[in-house]
Amino acid sequence: MIERDMEDLIASYPEEFSPQRNFILKGRQRSFAGVGRFDLLFEDQFQTNILMELKAVPARYEDATQVAKYKDELTRRGEKNILMWLVAPQISTSLREFLDRIGIEYSEIHVGEFRRVAARRGVQIASEEQPDKSANGGAPISLPAPARAAERA
Repeated sequence: MIERDMEDLIASYPEEFSPQRNFILKGRQRSFAGVGRFDLLFEDQFQTNILMELKAVPARYEDATQVAKYKDELTRRGEKNILMWLVAPQISTSLREFLDRIGIEYSEIHVGEFRRVAARRGVQIASEEQPDKSANGGAPISLPAPARAAERA
């Protein structure tokens, strides 16, 4: 699973991942000059802006620092009621403690949960599709069994 798949599923079905929050998607893949490109921006029922950064690999301290830079840029632009959120399949205990100290929300969402949501919604995860690479339209190809040494002798 790649980050784009995670992003597509969370953007399309936020209620599957945060059912009590009533997220409304406001933006995807927007850039902050000199800071970077964030993944998702939602607004909840309390008009809180939730900027979500997704990682398809275990979260690192650098990811938390990047999210904090996004918050600084939003604050500089005059945005209010900002909640930063880091999503990854694994977040270490020490990183969780760090995120708690600096006020960044986090969720550990494993690949299996993304697959369950995709199955419930009847969607295919793009990076897990099996491309049709055969010239015969996907039909199995029968290859002759290799000759055994005894039959060649």
